[in-house]
Parts: sequence; structure tokens; C-alpha cells
Amino acid sequence: MNWKKRIETLTQQLEVPFLVTHPADLFYLSGFTGSMGFLLLFPSGQPVFFCDGRYSTQAREELKIPAQIVEFRHQVVTAIAEKVKESGGKELLVDEKLSLAFFRSLEKEGLHPQSVASPVRNFRMRKSLEEVQRIKKALEISEKAFQRILPSLKPGLREKDVAIELDYQMRILGGEVAFPTIVATGKRSALPHAHPSDEKLRRESWVLIDWGARFEGYCADLTRTIYLGNRSAEFRRLFRWVQDAQLLAKEHLKAGAVACQIDELVREFLSRENLAQYFTHGLGHGVGIEIHEEPALNSQSKAVLAENMVVTVEPGIYLPEWGGIRLENMVVITADGCVTLDRLNTF
Repeated sequence: MNWKKRIETLTQQLEVPFLVTHPADLFYLSGFTGSMGFLLLFPSGQPVFFCDGRYSTQAREELKIPAQIVEFRHQVVTAIAEKVKESGGKELLVDEKLSLAFFRSLEKEGLHPQSVASPVRNFRMRKSLEEVQRIKKALEISEKAFQRILPSLKPGLREKDVAIELDYQMRILGGEVAFPTIVATGKRSALPHAHPSDEKLRRESWVLIDWGARFEGYCADLTRTIYLGNRSAEFRRLFRWVQDAQLLAKEHLKAGAVACQIDELVREFLSRENLAQYFTHGLGHGVGIEIHEEPALNSQSKAVLAENMVVTVEPGIYLPEWGGIRLENMVVITADGCVTLDRLNTF
């Protein structure tokens, strides 16, 4: 990762200091993986990293950028204010997601904070080659883990058992669990974000599994819907509609495409069979350091897709009292289309 270039690109855009607080942004800029830290960037001069005693050793080991490490003992806002004032001013840009309480604390220290959309999130949308390689490795681990547990998907196994074993396999293959694994069988598969329960898998039914590994800070996100036994005619019919909706989306994903227009295209397709009303979430989302990041692919998103963005494509149909079907792949956007990054078949 070219950590130095990332810092230089950002600081060249600054006229006043900027405080980075979001953990994913901290990792992107500095390599720090701790759950709490603060990075103060200046238009010129060395960055300052603030942490308490729990993270000072970790910061010294992990930071990939030259930075002064300040270990605070009581109020970090006091330490931040001192460094800002030392730079010759009181203006400070902060992430719009910063809590109001923290914002007010900065004001009480005599600073003039201004809330802005973090420019780091814009940088993170387009992945470098190394970032894509880490995502591919996370996908490889996810797929291998799934293939290992696939033979065990038999009637009588609890949803919880499937999730536990899948998580275990991702870990022993060298990954971390990127997000809480979703396992839902039968009617419960109509819950897009179902928590694994004591419900048991049944013959002549299906199980929806949404899972993903994290590798060296980057995530994978996949969903497959597996039928146990001979597929019913209704399942085959609805599965085909979901599969075709995903293929349609992939055909139109490319640099320059507008996210909401691709989402609308899929909904119009599903409406031909009166199924659009059962597609209850967005078509997809960006994936990288976080499992859900920009750009969003939904009806409200005006994002214009660009080369090297990595997004999910995950149409689904959820019918109450029947169940749900979802297929999710990850793609990287190219100048004239998209390339699917995962290799696991859709069964």
C-alpha cells in the first residue's frame, strides 16, 4: 500500500487541519487496526496520532506513516486542541459522523470545528491493485470455507451449527469473520438479515447463507441459496428470476453508470412477474475495509460508478410465509463493464 501517497493526496486538498476519527479511515491512511485512535492532519507538516495507553504500543508497531504519537491520559480533546493551536489557528475540519458531544467538546476547548463529508471515503471507493488482491484473497478463503461445510448441509442440522462451522473454517483458513454470518432456512429465509437460530434444516427445503471473510483488513461478501433435495417448481421459477436479475445488472454495470438507474432496471425486470415488491433492499453496495461502504447501489444513490470500484450485486426475493432467495456476487467495475471476482457457482 502506498501510505505516503494517500496522506500526501489528502493533505494537498487541506487549507486547515483535519481530524480523522473513523476506524476504517484510520486504517486506510495509516495502517492502524485498533478500535480507537485520532489522526490529526495538517496542510503541511507531520501528522499527529492520538491514543490512550491501551493502544500506544500497537500504534508504534502498526503506523505505516511518519507521525508524532501522543498518548493522552484524560481528555483527548484537550490534546487535540493544543496541537491545532500550535499550528497557528483554531479552525478544524471533522467528519460529519462525529458525535455531537465530541463536537461540542472541541468547541469548549476554543476550537472552531466544521463538520464535512470525509474525503477519505471518496478515496476508498476506488481500489488499488493491492486492495483488489486482498479482496480476492478474502473471497478465496470464503469460498474454500463454504465448500468445506457444503457436504454437511443436511436435514437436522441447526442454522446455528452451520454458522459456527462456517466461521470456524474461515478462521482456520487464515481469515477473520467480516460480519455476523446469516443462515436462514425455509420461511425464515424471507428475513434478509436473519440471525442463525435453533431452526433445523429440512429435506425438500432450502437454506440461505450470507457470509464473508476478512483478509489483511479487506472484506468479502457472498450469498448463496442451497436447496436440500429436488427443487420444487416454484423454487426453480423464482430462483431463475433472481439469477436473471443479477445477470441483467452485471450487463449494465460499468464506469459512468448511475447507481440508482441500475437498481431501477432490475426492479423493472422483476415487476414483469410482479416480484419487484418482494425485492426489499438495495441491489448492492461497495465493499472494502468495511463490509458496507460507498458507493451504494439503491434507488436513492446518485453515485456514478468508476473504474476499480468493488461492489456487490445481490438481488433477492422475499415472500412472507414462503421464504426468500438471494444471490450475491462481488464485481470490480471496468471502463466497459464489470468483472466478477468470486468463482463459487450459484448452485
